[in-house]
Amino acid sequence: MEISKKEFEEQGIKWNYYGYKKKLPRLKEEYSFLKQANSQSLQESVKNLDRVYKSFFKGEAGFPKFKKKKSKQTVHIPQHFEIERVSKKRGLLKIPKLKTKIPIKMHRGIEGQIRSISITKTPNERYYLNVLTRKEIQPLKPTNKIAGIDVGIKEFSIIYDGDKTYRIENPKYL
Repeated sequence: MEISKKEFEEQGIKWNYYGYKKKLPRLKEEYSFLKQANSQSLQESVKNLDRVYKSFFKGEAGFPKFKKKKSKQTVHIPQHFEIERVSKKRGLLKIPKLKTKIPIKMHRGIEGQIRSISITKTPNERYYLNVLTRKEIQPLKPTNKIAGIDVGIKEFSIIYDGDKTYRIENPKYL
């Protein structure tokens, strides 16, 4: 990001995703710690930066800021990972460039084809695994019925379908 900021301020050169993607091998030689990450994760970081720069140049957002080490940190892993289920609530995660598998807690099953994963570290040192999946959703059969939904505070919602009234209580945690 520092290179792109300098080029923009000094020469007026706007961000170019493919140009910076080509610079990754040279940057890996210059900064040895980049070799610890797989190339796909680095490319995902450049894609995220590309999205932020496009928003800036469209006037939709301010100039991108460096992420602070103490803020939330996320790494995206688009391929070459494995999630092995050990039990109903436990599993093992194998990611590239890491020799050992990471034990994970699973609060629900994974439905559909896994596309990519993201590992997020929160400021209080907790880690979360987000799994992006693709699942075919069967469309509902069309009906000629109409329903009215009233969303409120006292009750979460009241649904009237022309015949019956259904009341859904307000879950306190929401």
